[in-house]
Amino acid sequence: MAGSLQRYREKRDFAITPEPPPGDAAPASGVLTFVVQKHDARRLHYDFRLEFDGVLKSWAVTKGPSRDPGQKRLAVETEDHPLAYGGFEGAIPEGEYGGGTVMLWDRGTWAMADGKDAEEGLKAGSLTFDLFGERLKGRWHLQRMHAEKGRPPQWLLIKVRDEEADEDGEVTEAYDRSVASGRTMSAIAESGSVWHSDRPADDQPEADLPSGKGKAPVRRKAPRSSAKGGTGAASSGGVPAFVAPALCATRAAPPKGDWLAEVKYDGYRGILRAADGAVSILTRSQQDWTHRFPTIAEAAQPLAGRGVMLDGEIVVFDEAGRTSFGQLQKAFRAAGTIHAAYVAFDLLFLDGEDWRDRPIEERKARLKSLLAGRDGPILYGDHVGPGKQAALYEEAEAQGLEGIIAKRAGSRYRSGRHDAWVKVRAVRTAPFVVGGYTEGGSAGLGALLLGAYRDGKLVPVGRVGTGFRQDEARALLAALKERERKTSPFARKLEGKGNLFVRPDLVAEVGYLAMTDDGQLRHPTFEGLIDMDPAEVGLPSDHPDTEVDRSEAGGGAGPVRAKAVAAKAGAAKARSAPAARKAGRATGEGDVETYGVTLSHPEKVLFPEQAITKAALAAHYAAYMDRMLPHVIDRPLTLVRCPQGRAKKCFFQRHPEGMPDRMRRPIGEDDGDAIVVTAPGDIMELVQLGVLEIHLRGARADRPDRPDRLVFDLDPGEGVDFEAVKDAAVTVREALAELDLLSFVKTTGGKGLHVVLPIERRTPWDEAKAWTRALAEKLAAAEPDRFLTKMAKAQRKGRIFIDYLRNDTKSSAVAPYSTRSREGAPFALPVSWDDLARLKTSQPVHVGEIAGGDPWAGIDETRQSLTSARKSALGI
Repeated sequence: MAGSLQRYREKRDFAITPEPPPGDAAPASGVLTFVVQKHDARRLHYDFRLEFDGVLKSWAVTKGPSRDPGQKRLAVETEDHPLAYGGFEGAIPEGEYGGGTVMLWDRGTWAMADGKDAEEGLKAGSLTFDLFGERLKGRWHLQRMHAEKGRPPQWLLIKVRDEEADEDGEVTEAYDRSVASGRTMSAIAESGSVWHSDRPADDQPEADLPSGKGKAPVRRKAPRSSAKGGTGAASSGGVPAFVAPALCATRAAPPKGDWLAEVKYDGYRGILRAADGAVSILTRSQQDWTHRFPTIAEAAQPLAGRGVMLDGEIVVFDEAGRTSFGQLQKAFRAAGTIHAAYVAFDLLFLDGEDWRDRPIEERKARLKSLLAGRDGPILYGDHVGPGKQAALYEEAEAQGLEGIIAKRAGSRYRSGRHDAWVKVRAVRTAPFVVGGYTEGGSAGLGALLLGAYRDGKLVPVGRVGTGFRQDEARALLAALKERERKTSPFARKLEGKGNLFVRPDLVAEVGYLAMTDDGQLRHPTFEGLIDMDPAEVGLPSDHPDTEVDRSEAGGGAGPVRAKAVAAKAGAAKARSAPAARKAGRATGEGDVETYGVTLSHPEKVLFPEQAITKAALAAHYAAYMDRMLPHVIDRPLTLVRCPQGRAKKCFFQRHPEGMPDRMRRPIGEDDGDAIVVTAPGDIMELVQLGVLEIHLRGARADRPDRPDRLVFDLDPGEGVDFEAVKDAAVTVREALAELDLLSFVKTTGGKGLHVVLPIERRTPWDEAKAWTRALAEKLAAAEPDRFLTKMAKAQRKGRIFIDYLRNDTKSSAVAPYSTRSREGAPFALPVSWDDLARLKTSQPVHVGEIAGGDPWAGIDETRQSLTSARKSALGI
């Protein structure tokens, strides 16, 4: 025992801390005890302790135990504690190890399941046991995860499915008082006194025991009548410190039947608690953001005497009345200088009484009356009644909103993800006249040239090259060839080569995210041909040439807008004027010179399915050069070379053999120099060499051991659709935001997404990798049915692999705007968080298509680092 408790002894000064010192173990009684202590130290957690071999084996459970078998709670193994610690409750002084308040939250006895041996289970890392506690009962399981050097053993605490299992609600929220003293955490902290397990109940400090010796304490609620609109200020003691929010499942279309529907807001989820005279705004993971949004907290202060808890979204409305996540990020960092709003859409507690078991209609009606007549940033999130969810979805589409949230009529409030709440994202669609096409692709059809009429003239709006099925593309190509004509039907000359024109009598339905400021479709997708008179196809209302003034289209800022508004989308020309001059100058020998580099055999086909040539690939990089180069310059590269095109042999290259000396850079690695580009001509040199993929490291060549970009690669397994991948990216974004970290996102040209975190060059790779792993494992432990961090393909079905392994010295990730050696010639595209919500496919753009704007323009100006506090928050 002495050896087992040595770490416990070394960490504490028993002249200062009231914790019990190690002593002789109590004689074995044949019955093993367990205890759960709620511990508000550096961060709130629950210490789970099992008596074994004369000590308390101990684990720190970050979110506390859950009676839901679907919840696998992370349990970090800590040092053994003496048996006397099982009766400890009190305040550990600040500055001491574990400084903070400790509550005896549960206690009882335990036994191994089915007579198995506990010692063998501990050694094997697998314990199945029965608890006989006052709050925790039934069968449970502890499973040790893969060991990691330098970190304490990590386990998962899981409730076995039996009669004691409960998928509704959190047991840690149901009980907020000590099983021994009946005190709350605040009462224990304020008293500074210790509960003594060796004294009778009536000889204890500030005990608040229920009547009846030995009974569990009873939660006190305000009288039910106080929740029905009474003006008296009821006690707010029944309001817990936090309630985990309800989360949405995803659907492609609005559900039918009895559902309420609300507009989907693009912001941060926040639980607002106004009780005990104070206001707090907590995130999904219980981060306190009250100081981030002081105007919201100030507006909620009048409710603090009522004992209120609300669920809602923290948002910033743009000039058109839409929620803007970009503006919200600015408000987050400005802490009050940009006015955010809180859209409250559910009532959880009122006058200290729990409203979660009441139907949603009753909760929202009371919420509306509670907020009626209140000025300021706290707004009521309205809804439409059953049968109107499809109409609201159509309105959201028309107004360029993100979509809707549908909630089952009559449903109770349940924490966690479930199908009583579903989200349906909106994408715009509109009819367009087909005025021409280009050839390419495996079926021979490259893209459709689209337009719409204004004042009798066919105005070009761009081209669509995705969304065709093979058989559909062949039939469409045959129909187009029958309609070919020599002259263009469009009112303006089209950019690009290879345009073939047709009689404009076909109309296509096209989905798209937004219209750029120069009137081009952004991320269009072909939906199909429709039977419509082409003469009736006018420019959509979000086109800059329509009579609807886009800058004035929106109504006043608010949760729901009455008028249609257009998306704000930055537009970019296919290439800048300097790029146009530099790209594509003939040498007179059949070759082409671009950025000072001669491209031999520019007609060589590199993507045979789309007939994309070396010259076309060079034009792609010329179009994006100004945006791409800052991300690629001065970084060691890994390349995928396909000299004969993507259909032939390809290979990786990490060292500069066969390349100009200017692209060779010694970086202190034993296996050779690195490939580094410094100018546009170097990119064209890669095109000349048949490079179809450019991958870059997360550190620059001058300090390869200090990363400035970290990547979370979200790789979907079989059966995971793109909507789920987008949701996963938002989850990672929110986890980083809760640590006050700003992140960026890009498509990869594959099935997944990259969430990119810029940091200052202070942290070595080993620490950065450990930090990204800790965050990935935290997310996977919180939602194991959704995420995993293991590479094995067999385990990925239906889940998303959070790949943190790209965060290492020689690892790399695909560069922004780099093509991928895949059918369709997709390329990696940085997108804004606002635009991500509207993407329909993981490959929204392909070579030959132009995406407007530069959503990563400020990434290199972002100043943030992996501070000690951010490392500590993840147990590093």
